[in-house]
Amino acid sequence: MWAPVGPHGGQLTGVSACCQHLTGLVIVHPVRHDSTMPDPLVPHLGSVTLDVSLSDLRSIDELPFTYAINANVDMIMTSWATYPALDPNLPSGLSPRIVHGELRGRLKFRGVTITDAIEAGALQNFGDTGQRAVGAAAAGMDIVLCSARDLSQGQDAVDALQAAVADGQLDRGAAMHALQRVLALRGPLG
Repeated sequence: MWAPVGPHGGQLTGVSACCQHLTGLVIVHPVRHDSTMPDPLVPHLGSVTLDVSLSDLRSIDELPFTYAINANVDMIMTSWATYPALDPNLPSGLSPRIVHGELRGRLKFRGVTITDAIEAGALQNFGDTGQRAVGAAAAGMDIVLCSARDLSQGQDAVDALQAAVADGQLDRGAAMHALQRVLALRGPLG
């Protein structure tokens, strides 16, 4: 995390900046995690719940994101941690309360949202790769990151997203807005 220095250097030279991991894994708080996870701050390996008050979450953990948003950062990546003060049931990147309510609503972020790796261990209870991708898009994510070595997982995500738009499970207008944000970002970067 580079905030509050800001994204200007990279973005001025044609490199898109991405602030990560909303709502914060930077500040260490009491963490609940499943017994299979060796490191409580690595959601790739298992579920993470950050029990922090809404006041602390907003005044401490979100502060770097506020600086980055005010500096016009291009992208924000969500984490797969769960923040009960904002949404007790869903990890950040699957939560409309966090993506629409907190990030787009309260923090006024207008750039591109991107998930962390959709195949992360923290999401094992949220369906297969396709179901997770649809859940992330429904939450308001613009880009679903699939970094699996098994390319079929990425194809499963693409197929599920296309089917969800075709059958109306995902709003076509919202999908088009996401595409427009991604294309607008790509324009100045070449």
